[in-house]
Amino acid sequence: MESEFNDRFGIVFIRGDDTLRRQLMEYPGARRVHMDGHRLRDWEMFYDEIAIALGFPDYFGRNLNALIDCMRDEYYKADIPLVLWISHADDLLVEESADSLHGVLSSFTFIAEEWRAGMAGVFGEAPYPRRMLIVLEYGRV
Repeated sequence: MESEFNDRFGIVFIRGDDTLRRQLMEYPGARRVHMDGHRLRDWEMFYDEIAIALGFPDYFGRNLNALIDCMRDEYYKADIPLVLWISHADDLLVEESADSLHGVLSSFTFIAEEWRAGMAGVFGEAPYPRRMLIVLEYGRV
């Protein structure tokens, strides 16, 4: 399982794959954070919930640039992979424009790539790769 996880990063979309779901949720040593898409229907809800789920600081700017900055900070909090699981992803930003969802997915992909590269060049540090996996689970009741 470790090699499977280490080969995965970025965004994974699943629908009804209980084997993959179980493997990812039970991955030993990973920090697992769950968010419910029912509570992420618009920008206000999304920023409220992600700030709570990941423990962002009070000064979190509630925009995509601030999201990327805080997700970079997550990299330094612990030397373990992060699995951010969004169930009911069908509802993720459903009350906003399609561009909004694209912006969030692009931001998640961007920061996962930075984690995978070990933040090389971000703060002038030597690379130390870590995995971030964002799982969007569709169609699960």
